[in-house]
Amino acid sequence: MRSRLTASLLAGFLLVPALARAEGSSGDELAAEAAFGEGRTLMTKGDYVNACPKFETSQRLSPALGTLMNLGECYAKAGRTASAWITYKEAAAGALKSGQKEREVIARSRVQELEPSLCRLVVKPEVPEAATGVRVSRDGAASDSGTFGVGIPMDPGAHTLVFSGDGKISIERTVTVPAAQASCPETVLTFPKLADAPKPPPPPPGQGGAVTDKPHDGEGGFGTRKVLAITAGGLGVVSTGVATVFALDAINKKNDANCSNGCDAAGHLKQTQAGQSADLATVFFITGGVLVVAGVVLWLTAPSGERTASSALRPLQTGVIEF
Repeated sequence: MRSRLTASLLAGFLLVPALARAEGSSGDELAAEAAFGEGRTLMTKGDYVNACPKFETSQRLSPALGTLMNLGECYAKAGRTASAWITYKEAAAGALKSGQKEREVIARSRVQELEPSLCRLVVKPEVPEAATGVRVSRDGAASDSGTFGVGIPMDPGAHTLVFSGDGKISIERTVTVPAAQASCPETVLTFPKLADAPKPPPPPPGQGGAVTDKPHDGEGGFGTRKVLAITAGGLGVVSTGVATVFALDAINKKNDANCSNGCDAAGHLKQTQAGQSADLATVFFITGGVLVVAGVVLWLTAPSGERTASSALRPLQTGVIEF
């Protein structure tokens, strides 16, 4: 008798259009009313699969208690027991808050009717450590890992769960929850410890596209200081060679002057040119000597671990990139 009375009152409330909505709502009222009306029409025809999304749309656009009650009933008739149960719980809370006692009684009655037939899904790790750092999504929606081991009411049918974690290989599991029934047994799904994702191989030598370093001086390469040492030493040798050329030229010109018994005009010119060549030879000899000494000092003082920022990365045997 009580059940028939509840059903009668519920039918009466469901037939009332959802015109009284929250004051100041920013939702599209006209679209919400249209979706609600179409949902009512489809539910009257028994097309619950298409009716429920209409009520969902109406509730999203402009929340109303009447729409929520219709949505709960649509879920129940479509066999989506868990969705109906949680929707009626939400409706009961809304009715209590707004002081709608009759709707609160009806919603709570429907919650009590649906609860015994709920089928629950329990998700838990095969070993305790498998839960560490794991994220889980159920049918595309994120789920809290704190619910592992807890029976969660689920609508009948297939559900897809994805387990993932940072640096881990994700796994996907599909589980089928049975149709609503009295004393429905729990469906248990366990998942293993996620395997580590393979690390990417190090880039080959000379590749990587970034500013990189030259090999260490002590490992077959030349750092900046040793390059400067070689350059200075080379220039010193060249300068010394040039000095030698000018020195020989000075000697030849002095001999050509032949001024042992006095110089004529040509002899004086040769002596002058010999002096200029001698001066140049002295300058180049001094410069060359300085450069050679500088090169030696730079080479001897270059640290064995010196590096420059112009060559390629070198992967070590351990797989770590050393700069």
